[in-house]
Amino acid sequence: MHIKIPAILALTSTLALTAPVGVATPQVAATSTQPIVAGAVAGGPAEMPGEPRVGNAMVAGHARYGGVAPGDGGSAVPESTPVNLQWLGRDGFVSPVYTTVTHTRAGEWAFDLPLARDAFGRGHRFNPGRGDTFRVWVDPFTNERGNTVTVLGYPASGAYGAVGRSTKDVVISLFEHPGNYMFAAPTSGDAPAGAAVKVAGTVWFESDAAAEPGHRDKGDGDRAAQGYTVEFSGLNEVGRTEIANALSRDPRGGQEDITRKILLAYPEFIAGTATARVDAEGRYSLSLPADTDPQSIYGVVRDVQGHTVETLSPFTTPRFSSPGKIGDLAPNSPELTDTGWDNVNFAVVPWGNVAVEIVGKDSSNRRVAPGENLEVRLTGKLPPFVNTLEWRNDTGALLSTCVIEVINDGASCSLALTSARPEPTSYSVGLVSGSTLVAADSVAVGGTGTVSPPKSSRIHVGFS
Repeated sequence: MHIKIPAILALTSTLALTAPVGVATPQVAATSTQPIVAGAVAGGPAEMPGEPRVGNAMVAGHARYGGVAPGDGGSAVPESTPVNLQWLGRDGFVSPVYTTVTHTRAGEWAFDLPLARDAFGRGHRFNPGRGDTFRVWVDPFTNERGNTVTVLGYPASGAYGAVGRSTKDVVISLFEHPGNYMFAAPTSGDAPAGAAVKVAGTVWFESDAAAEPGHRDKGDGDRAAQGYTVEFSGLNEVGRTEIANALSRDPRGGQEDITRKILLAYPEFIAGTATARVDAEGRYSLSLPADTDPQSIYGVVRDVQGHTVETLSPFTTPRFSSPGKIGDLAPNSPELTDTGWDNVNFAVVPWGNVAVEIVGKDSSNRRVAPGENLEVRLTGKLPPFVNTLEWRNDTGALLSTCVIEVINDGASCSLALTSARPEPTSYSVGLVSGSTLVAADSVAVGGTGTVSPPKSSRIHVGFS
């Protein structure tokens, strides 16, 4: 839990449902089937983000492949890549989903957030200075190489943070899942015949969603990714030389594009591929063939179904290199030994596709009537930690909690409105995984009631 994941920020870091600065932003349920266009790049795609309209708030930043330097040809995302944003008020109000697109090869994007109204007609303006939070994301897409691209961890604020209602330099890091061309037929085990280049390290589920990149090891709150598989490929010297020569002839070309083109034509440039299962301590060890260039390897982690998962590691895009050369997103510093590499670690930060929904209700379009029962639906995949649903009122006070062990458990965590409430308010429900709020939804309540007694006393603390 001690490595630092890039986090979605509202000031200098992300905020939870009612949390102060420094915690992760929740994934908030959408309140509208059609996102609202709210781009703030003035005058066309080639210009810098402009000033927000009077009274509005601006959130701006970049989207690029994680672990790749901004000036590298492989850092750019396709122009006009859609970017989505949704914000959560400190009082529990959930905004509609807003959308814009990236502009220029630098992946710039900006939102000009207008006044939003709840079901009572009350206006809400996004204001990070008072504790409002937001999430910003790019939906999975297929890039020009035919590879799937997903968000890596949580987007992060840059040096400027928030000034008034404007939040700048938010970076969305993306993870590119590799194509089959990056691998040969794999061997498994610690010592295949003729192997000489060993690779070893640790793989864990990263529990600290408010962390930043840094050279740290697995923390106390993290859990070993037991049963997952690590897969490495390596180039032989001829392959390394051919790719290096191609890059020197076309320095503006992305290494990922050149690597794909060459390996599709000459798959024999891959010396070999090896796999190893992660043990109960999170450790793995594998060996690549003797003719592998130790400065030209590539590795991924696969779940128990065989799918690659997003990781903080030296390998966030499909390119062969030294683990020590592209380690800015690695959880620590890999070590080159006489026999290969040690300490090549992977912190698993799977794309958060879990969502919580108050069934049939939202804070923008429908008030809750007296006597209604607020039912919850969870969708997606639960994070690999202890999960709890928490109901809160508009002051952040905890009303009820339920332990969630499987995705269908949300159906048993309803909240009953039992007596009259004279003034408009809102109630929120959030999914807390470990100590991080990862999903939330809210509902507008007025002239309806208080809530039934808490279902349990289990409370997860960590919003600090």
